Amino acid sequence: MESKVFLGLIPPELQGIADTLARHIEAEYGATALPLEVAQTPVPLYVNLMKPPETTLFHALFTSEPGNIL
Repeated sequence: MESKVFLGLIPPELQGIADTLARHIEAEYGATALPLEVAQTPVPLYVNLMKPPETTLFHALFTSEPGNIL
């Protein structure tokens, strides 16, 4: 199974929904939004089937299988 993440700009018609979800996540879990430029930072790690230089910080932080980070 291959996982894909969309790290591009949110289409304008979905921006309101994304903002609402972000506020709820921040309030419920005390989290803050990860800026896009930080999420897209390349990391020298293998995460599941991703390998450098395609692997980003987002992949490493939000994998469902942390045991597969090398």
